[in-house]
Amino acid sequence: MGQIGKTPEPCYVAVTADVVGSRDAGDRQALQQELLAAVRAASASLGRALVADVQLTAGDELQALLRDPAATIRLLQELADALHPVQLTFGVGFGGLSTALPRRREDRRLPLLDGPCFH
Repeated sequence: MGQIGKTPEPCYVAVTADVVGSRDAGDRQALQQELLAAVRAASASLGRALVADVQLTAGDELQALLRDPAATIRLLQELADALHPVQLTFGVGFGGLSTALPRRREDRRLPLLDGPCFH
């Protein structure tokens, strides 16, 4: 894999966030509503830096795919701030996609995409 900006194929930054201790949350429905609000706000704020909107991919897991590596820290900070005092763990990967990226942004379902950026 090449350096950021030095590869001939398109590369992306994949971010996965997971809520720490979510099994102990007293009101999981309220937690999920907070997650959905944070996802919408981050998607609106980051706009074109995202390949697809930030998505809630499981009960307490969020995923994002960015085209602009510089926006990664901003995304992590926005999610952490929006959900405070809830704590998140983050995984960040960089690389290409092995699956086709749908042309229409609204068709880009992150759980259906795969490739080195997710590994």
